[in-house]
Amino acid sequence: PYLRYLTESFQSFAEQKNCSLQFSSPLESLVMDHDPEQIKQVLGNLLSNAIKFTPDGGHIDVRVTSADTYLKVEVQDTGIGIPEHELLHIFDRFYQADNAHARQGQGTGIGLAHARELVKWMGGSISAVSAPGKGSFFTVSLPVTNRSEKRDVRSENFDRVETEDGFISETAHPLTFSPLTSHLSLLLIEDN
Repeated sequence: PYLRYLTESFQSFAEQKNCSLQFSSPLESLVMDHDPEQIKQVLGNLLSNAIKFTPDGGHIDVRVTSADTYLKVEVQDTGIGIPEHELLHIFDRFYQADNAHARQGQGTGIGLAHARELVKWMGGSISAVSAPGKGSFFTVSLPVTNRSEKRDVRSENFDRVETEDGFISETAHPLTFSPLTSHLSLLLIEDN
């Protein structure tokens, strides 16, 4: 469900480019140790790149499967593709494909390097297959472990009460602050 949610959060970006974005998985759910923020960054980078480098009318597919002890997330697009000699370097920091059309208005070349580091940190692997004009196919494999204590993040911040009419009512707990934190700061970083 979390990976489906992350994929669907890119739907409006895909629609702006007139691309279709599909999510599929034979799994209804899979409980495993994971860092939601790291997974969000990895999948976000792969989806953002897939949409940026896929021309109008193209397709981006996200498939999630599980094989024994690994969760596999595949992102495939019908984009411009990457030449084989450049495919070897796409996970290198600051490397950008030498294609003026592809790089026009694009990033700095740290996204895939960062994604690789995060996947490695989570004990997994990331790979890519691509050809010019035929799109790209990225595969992320993450180990499925269940060593951490299971917890429902939502239940930590909300009281859930079933009402007489069968609806679930959620009431947020009030935030508490220590006297040392008399004010709050918000840092917003936007890269696009």
